[in-house]
Amino acid sequence: MTGTTNREWPPQRGAIFYAMRTVEEYLAKAAEFDELAGSINEPALKKRYADVAECYRLLADERRRLIGAGAINSEP
Repeated sequence: MTGTTNREWPPQRGAIFYAMRTVEEYLAKAAEFDELAGSINEPALKKRYADVAECYRLLADERRRLIGAGAINSEP
């Protein structure tokens, strides 16, 4: 994945920026990959999609924890 989706412009040369997602966006991505995992019959791909979904849930949990601790703002 490449792209520039940061609010700062112009980005540093050669840098790749991704906007921080909200907890809800992470959970929505997790649901997308859960759905993909449920629709695939190939075991290795099913596991891969399930693993990606779990990673998005972990990101959501960590962001929620950081927001609760006051380390970051609730809005990205």
